[in-house]
Amino acid sequence: MDNIPILNKVYDILKWIIPRIEKFPRTQKFVLGDRLENSLLDLQQMLLVALKADNKERILELADAKLAEIKMLARLATDLQYLSLGQNRYLMGELIECGKMLGGWRKKSMNH
Repeated sequence: MDNIPILNKVYDILKWIIPRIEKFPRTQKFVLGDRLENSLLDLQQMLLVALKADNKERILELADAKLAEIKMLARLATDLQYLSLGQNRYLMGELIECGKMLGGWRKKSMNH
């Protein structure tokens, strides 16, 4: 259970992003906003499953792909001006940190 920090990070991102998604235009709150939120929830679920799995490699690979999807969704939300540049900088910094944690976990799981 030493990979709890990444779960806490994703949880904190969710707590931060949900109120911002609520401010998306109505037409996008239920499209782009839901996709962004659900992708983060999917990532959280994958990480929880990986914690309990014997063979973590494939799950962590999928989690890494999900993280890339989240980054693209955040970029789109920023380009459409639903997130400010400052909000995007903060979110990307947090997502990059998640990527580093995930990369470390993947590397560790390949060595076991």
